[in-house]
Amino acid sequence: MITINTYFKKKHSWVVEHFPHEVYDDNFHLRNATDCFVHIDEMENEENINFFKHQICKYSQTAIIITYKDEILLNFTSYDPNQWYSLLVALGEAWRTGEGHGFTYDRQLHFRMKTLGNNQMKLQFDYDEDHIVSSTILPENELTTAILTEAKKYYSTLIRFDVDLSKELASINRILGIDLFESLI
Repeated sequence: MITINTYFKKKHSWVVEHFPHEVYDDNFHLRNATDCFVHIDEMENEENINFFKHQICKYSQTAIIITYKDEILLNFTSYDPNQWYSLLVALGEAWRTGEGHGFTYDRQLHFRMKTLGNNQMKLQFDYDEDHIVSSTILPENELTTAILTEAKKYYSTLIRFDVDLSKELASINRILGIDLFESLI
């Protein structure tokens, strides 16, 4: 079973205030994920709404956590503001051409997808050809459904925080060839 979850990263100033004298590297964020990130489902909590209301925007740092069976394919160390867009670009390209590629500019992480036939898709995350984060073959239909379902939840959350996403959603509609919100209703 493929599981995809989105987490919003707390502001760096909050992290520094609560964890002074630390080295704020990837290992720090992995060790302290429950303190530094808030699950998307908890964004409806009044405390989190107040905490995030002035910092949620289309450039908010998010972490997409992807697991397949018991294997973690993407974790908290690869948080980035445009992960969702990059993942959807890769998916859209894979649908059209058989291979897709997305790229996060802050973290320099590549999202690669390749359709293999027989409902199989290769999903790979890497920083370059020599630094592969994870690479696995997944059931294509299940992966697609999981991505679209969680992407809809992510963009719906941003809209609830009054983020103007008209350009991004139009671009996603063009890339995927579907309306993200209409496709899952």
